[in-house]
Formats: sequence, C-alpha cells, structure tokens
Amino acid sequence: MNKLILWSVGLAYIINGLVMWFAPQWWYDNVPGIAQMGLYHKHFVRDIGIAYGVMGGGILWAFRDASVGMFACIWPALHAIYHIAIFFHRGMLFDDVSATNLLLIQIPAWASLWVIWKMLKLKQFSET
Repeated sequence: MNKLILWSVGLAYIINGLVMWFAPQWWYDNVPGIAQMGLYHKHFVRDIGIAYGVMGGGILWAFRDASVGMFACIWPALHAIYHIAIFFHRGMLFDDVSATNLLLIQIPAWASLWVIWKMLKLKQFSET
C-alpha cells in the first residue's frame, strides 16, 4: 500500500506539473476553484507546475533515499496548510472547490508525508 501511495502521488504531481507547464490556460480554466483565487497568469501557473514536477520526482526518489522524499514533501504539506486556511476563510463551504482541495491537495500531501515518515522511522530502527 505504501508503494502505491508514493507511486500515485509522485506520478500525479509530475503529470499535474506537466499539464501546468504545457497547458496552463486549460489547467486554470478546468481545475475547480483556481479561477476564484485570482487572475490567470501563465508565468505563475508554470512556476507552480515546475514545483509540482520537482516534488513528484523527489517523492519517487524516496524509493532510493527516503530523506530526499521527506524533503520533497515539505512544499506539498505547506501548500496543504495554506489551503486549509483558504477553506476556513471561505466559510468552510463543502462544494467542488473543497472537494478538489481534499482529493488533490490534502490527501496526497499528508499521505505521502506519512508514508515517507514511516520509511525514515523504519530505516532509523534498522540502523540501530
């Protein structure tokens, strides 16, 4: 299950990053809640796409070195915390925006962080 989580999150982040890079307007127009966050800015969307691609690659690299994977989980976790604040700022609405937040931001960020944390703990115990 842990491998499935890391493969799924890592590949999803890489795919999302590629879509944000190659089809930024499509991404902006089709991801629920994005247009509500502000005006379209291709450079900004592509910058975030690069971050997603790097984090996805780092999470997949966790199979070789869990500490790299942990580092790769920092940005998604901070991004998830920011989106929790947005959820409360929006009045805790349960709509397509909050569903997108839960399914595409919260669950992948926290699941991958949890799996890699467990990998590091197992490594720590195996070295002692």
